[in-house]
Amino acid sequence: MKVAVWVFCLLALMVGDDSIAQSEAPRTLPGSVADTLLQRDATRILILADMAAYSSCRQERVILWADVIEPPKGKRFPGGGLRTGGWTERWQLWRCGKMVPYLVKFMTDGKGGTFIKVSVIVEK
Repeated sequence: MKVAVWVFCLLALMVGDDSIAQSEAPRTLPGSVADTLLQRDATRILILADMAAYSSCRQERVILWADVIEPPKGKRFPGGGLRTGGWTERWQLWRCGKMVPYLVKFMTDGKGGTFIKVSVIVEK
Protein backbone atom coordinates (compact mmCIF):
# COMPACT_ATOMS: atom_id res chain seq x y z
CA MET A 1 0.00 0.00 0.00
CA LYS A 2 2.81 2.43 0.89
CA VAL A 3 4.45 1.95 -2.50
CA ALA A 4 1.18 2.67 -4.29
CA VAL A 5 0.66 5.86 -2.25
CA TRP A 6 4.15 7.15 -3.04
CA VAL A 7 3.86 6.30 -6.73
CA PHE A 8 0.53 8.10 -6.88
CA CYS A 9 1.99 11.13 -5.08
CA LEU A 10 4.97 11.23 -7.40
CA LEU A 11 2.79 10.96 -10.51
CA ALA A 12 0.43 13.68 -9.31
CA LEU A 13 3.36 15.94 -8.54
CA MET A 14 4.89 15.32 -11.96
CA VAL A 15 1.60 15.95 -13.74
CA GLY A 16 0.99 19.05 -11.64
CA ASP A 17 -2.68 18.56 -10.80
CA ASP A 18 -3.60 22.02 -9.56
CA SER A 19 -6.80 20.75 -7.93
CA ILE A 20 -4.75 19.02 -5.23
CA ALA A 21 -3.02 22.06 -3.77
CA GLN A 22 -5.02 24.20 -1.36
CA SER A 23 -4.25 27.37 -3.26
CA GLU A 24 -2.10 28.03 -6.29
CA ALA A 25 -1.50 31.63 -5.28
CA PRO A 26 2.03 32.02 -3.92
CA ARG A 27 1.97 32.08 -0.15
CA THR A 28 4.36 31.45 2.64
CA LEU A 29 3.73 28.83 5.30
CA PRO A 30 4.50 30.47 8.66
CA GLY A 31 7.64 28.97 10.20
CA SER A 32 8.92 27.22 7.07
CA VAL A 33 12.31 28.10 5.56
CA ALA A 34 11.43 26.45 2.22
CA ASP A 35 10.73 28.77 -0.70
CA THR A 36 7.19 28.98 -2.09
CA LEU A 37 7.86 26.45 -4.87
CA LEU A 38 9.15 23.81 -2.42
CA GLN A 39 6.25 24.59 -0.07
CA ARG A 40 3.78 24.05 -2.91
CA ASP A 41 5.39 20.74 -3.89
CA ALA A 42 5.59 19.54 -0.27
CA THR A 43 1.96 20.55 0.28
CA ARG A 44 0.85 18.45 -2.69
CA ILE A 45 2.81 15.42 -1.49
CA LEU A 46 1.57 15.74 2.10
CA ILE A 47 -2.09 16.26 1.16
CA LEU A 48 -2.06 13.34 -1.31
CA ALA A 49 -0.38 11.02 1.19
CA ASP A 50 -2.84 12.02 3.91
CA MET A 51 -5.85 11.58 1.60
CA ALA A 52 -4.64 8.11 0.62
CA ALA A 53 -3.88 7.02 4.19
CA TYR A 54 -7.00 8.56 5.77
CA SER A 55 -9.57 8.35 2.99
CA SER A 56 -12.47 8.21 5.47
CA CYS A 57 -12.00 11.95 6.10
CA ARG A 58 -13.87 13.79 3.35
CA GLN A 59 -13.29 17.30 4.73
CA GLU A 60 -10.76 19.79 3.42
CA ARG A 61 -7.24 19.48 4.77
CA VAL A 62 -5.39 22.65 5.75
CA ILE A 63 -1.71 23.04 6.61
CA LEU A 64 -1.52 25.71 9.29
CA TRP A 65 2.14 26.26 10.20
CA ALA A 66 5.60 24.73 10.35
CA ASP A 67 8.48 24.55 12.80
CA VAL A 68 12.08 23.94 11.77
CA ILE A 69 13.29 20.77 13.54
CA GLU A 70 16.73 20.58 11.91
CA PRO A 71 17.95 23.83 10.31
CA PRO A 72 19.42 23.85 6.79
CA LYS A 73 22.95 22.45 6.72
CA GLY A 74 25.30 21.96 3.80
CA LYS A 75 27.18 23.77 1.06
CA ARG A 76 25.51 26.64 -0.75
CA PHE A 77 25.37 27.84 -4.34
CA PRO A 78 26.88 31.30 -5.02
CA GLY A 79 23.34 32.78 -4.99
CA GLY A 80 22.74 31.42 -1.49
CA GLY A 81 20.55 28.38 -2.21
CA LEU A 82 21.42 25.10 -0.50
CA ARG A 83 23.50 22.84 -2.77
CA THR A 84 24.13 19.84 -0.51
CA GLY A 85 22.49 18.71 2.69
CA GLY A 86 18.98 19.49 3.76
CA TRP A 87 16.67 20.31 6.64
CA THR A 88 13.61 18.97 8.45
CA GLU A 89 10.40 20.74 9.37
CA ARG A 90 7.33 19.72 11.37
CA TRP A 91 4.14 20.73 9.55
CA GLN A 92 0.76 20.92 11.30
CA LEU A 93 -2.17 19.60 9.26
CA TRP A 94 -5.79 20.18 10.27
CA ARG A 95 -7.91 17.20 9.23
CA CYS A 96 -11.45 16.28 10.32
CA GLY A 97 -11.38 18.31 13.53
CA LYS A 98 -7.93 17.12 14.53
CA MET A 99 -4.39 18.50 14.39
CA VAL A 100 -2.01 16.00 12.75
CA PRO A 101 1.77 16.60 12.80
CA TYR A 102 3.96 15.57 9.86
CA LEU A 103 7.73 15.51 9.41
CA VAL A 104 8.74 17.06 6.10
CA LYS A 105 12.36 16.39 5.06
CA PHE A 106 13.96 18.42 2.30
CA MET A 107 17.13 16.83 0.83
CA THR A 108 19.08 18.52 -1.95
CA ASP A 109 20.45 16.54 -4.89
CA GLY A 110 23.61 18.63 -5.37
CA LYS A 111 22.42 19.93 -8.75
CA GLY A 112 19.77 22.44 -7.71
CA GLY A 113 16.92 19.99 -7.14
CA THR A 114 15.34 18.90 -3.88
CA PHE A 115 13.79 15.62 -2.75
CA ILE A 116 10.86 15.87 -0.34
CA LYS A 117 9.80 13.13 2.07
CA VAL A 118 6.75 13.39 4.33
CA SER A 119 5.79 11.10 7.20
CA VAL A 120 3.09 11.35 9.84
CA ILE A 121 4.31 11.72 13.42
CA VAL A 122 2.63 9.10 15.60
CA GLU A 123 2.15 10.62 19.04
CA LYS A 124 1.65 8.29 21.96
